[in-house]
Amino acid sequence: MAENSENIEAKLCAYVEGDLDDNDRAEIERHLEANPKHRHLLTELAATRDLLRYLPREHAPSELAESFNGQLER
Repeated sequence: MAENSENIEAKLCAYVEGDLDDNDRAEIERHLEANPKHRHLLTELAATRDLLRYLPREHAPSELAESFNGQLER
């Protein structure tokens, strides 16, 4: 895998979320077999994702959505 580390790490995030297509998933799995550093990172990413699921969800104030939509219309 001749990709830079930043691109691989982005793909690892997508891998954890199940967002990769079959080709990218197979490519990452081959890469992980040969790269213990990224296997460890994958474990940490999955653990972080699992912990984040326990955080309470906050709802943004309606004014924020209105402000955001106003900015998009400009």
